[in-house]
This record gives sequence, structure tokens and C-alpha cells, in this order.
Amino acid sequence: LARVNSPEAQGDVARQSPGEGTEAAEGDTVELTVSKGPRMLVVPDVTGRDVDEARSTLEKAGFTVKVDRPFLSFSDTIASQSVDGAERAPEGSTITIRTKGL
Repeated sequence: LARVNSPEAQGDVARQSPGEGTEAAEGDTVELTVSKGPRMLVVPDVTGRDVDEARSTLEKAGFTVKVDRPFLSFSDTIASQSVDGAERAPEGSTITIRTKGL
């Protein structure tokens, strides 16, 4: 029984051998790899940066990015982010960045 970080919830089967849908004979060995959950990554602080730079930085760090522009926002400067810089978040999770409003 092996354990790996994966997008599956902790304790769920991340993969198996033979694979799903493969027939196995009675007595064959089935190897299971169990998820330890997603890796927790440090979130970069992107406040004060422009939208393109912030998006690129967060994507390179392993996150998905959503941009929230308040009504009447003419700025491309990031005012806040949904997970503060230096905090940890699951790999692949969505970080929402918000531009400055009026």
C-alpha cells in the first residue's frame, strides 16, 4: 500500500494496478495507492502587482486564478487576494484576486 499526494481526498484510492475496468483472476494481487490529499503550497503575495503579473505568478506556483473586478474598477492593480500571501492552499485550488475599485 503506497500513499501519494493527489487531488483525491485523503484516504481515497488515487490509483490501482491493474487499472479500473481490467479483469483480474481470483488470487491476483491488486496494488492500491492511497491519496494523502493534495499538496499544500505556499501562496505568493501578489497584492500591488498588475493583473497579468499576479495571474502568471499564481499559475506558476500551481494555482488556478479568478480575477474579480469591482464595479467601476479602472485599475489593473491587485488590492487583495482570497488566500493571503505566505499562507498555504491545496495545489490546483482557485485563488481569487481583486483589483482596486474607486
